[in-house]
Amino acid sequence: MNTEVIAKTVEKPVSLASILPTLTPLAQDEQAPAVLLASIKGQFDDYGQAFGQSQSKLWNLLGSLYESLPRFETIKAAKAELINEVCALPSVQANKRWFPRQKEPDDLLVTLLLGLGKKQKVTKSQWLKALRAAAAQHVKRTRVDFIAWLEQVGGVAGAGRSLPPDEARAKEEKRQLEARMTELKSHFKQQEDDPLIDFDIGDEADPGDLVLILAHVEFEKGQSMRRLSRATAYLSDPKLVVRVAEALKRSEEQEKRSTKRKMQQQEAARAKNAKRLDPSEYVGSSIEHLFPDVPPVMQDSRPPPC
Repeated sequence: MNTEVIAKTVEKPVSLASILPTLTPLAQDEQAPAVLLASIKGQFDDYGQAFGQSQSKLWNLLGSLYESLPRFETIKAAKAELINEVCALPSVQANKRWFPRQKEPDDLLVTLLLGLGKKQKVTKSQWLKALRAAAAQHVKRTRVDFIAWLEQVGGVAGAGRSLPPDEARAKEEKRQLEARMTELKSHFKQQEDDPLIDFDIGDEADPGDLVLILAHVEFEKGQSMRRLSRATAYLSDPKLVVRVAEALKRSEEQEKRSTKRKMQQQEAARAKNAKRLDPSEYVGSSIEHLFPDVPPVMQDSRPPPC
């Protein structure tokens, strides 16, 4: 669909009573995130076919996004499916500085529909502000309640102006940060063979928390292996820890992909060499067949020796 039309949408007055009869059922199967995403994309296409001028369809679409968000926030399989679909978008693949795995589900859902085009920045910002303002103001997670709230605050544009005060916004940011930290703790869970660094960090962190340690690299006496030792400082600021830990996680994932790609290339090369050296292919073959690129031996035209 043509998303440029949506970027030029002018919001018109609309009432909840006029929207309720048009609401279509949203996929409820939590075990089939692809079905839910297909349902949302279908509503987006329906809105696009109205050339971005149907405000009731827009509110219905945003209501569906708002209602479905908890599933993508709490169900790993649903979020993984969403990330995979977003990663397949050409505009996302072309942007090397936008990492889907670091984004919140609301950002991912809106990006899935609008992409990362420059002409969609304003529309995307408006939709995200509306979704986040409703969440911060604890609007019930149903389309009907979300649409009623939109009518109350003056539509999508009004929702952006109704953003919560700094205290409520900070609370929402803290919730998102804690969710990211929980995911990182699961990824970097402690192993029995992990080396122990004896370093006092006081009471600023609890058992199981992630912290950043600054340490020197030294040679262990009698060993050729470099080891970390003499930790000198640490940081427990959650924002810094999350940023660094996510960078380490990305690096690990890139290394795994690179290693897998190299192994596939090596396996393909081995298979090619095995086929080339298969003796059954050369039974009854002539020299010219075995070495097609080597020219035939020239006869010696010199006179025989006396």
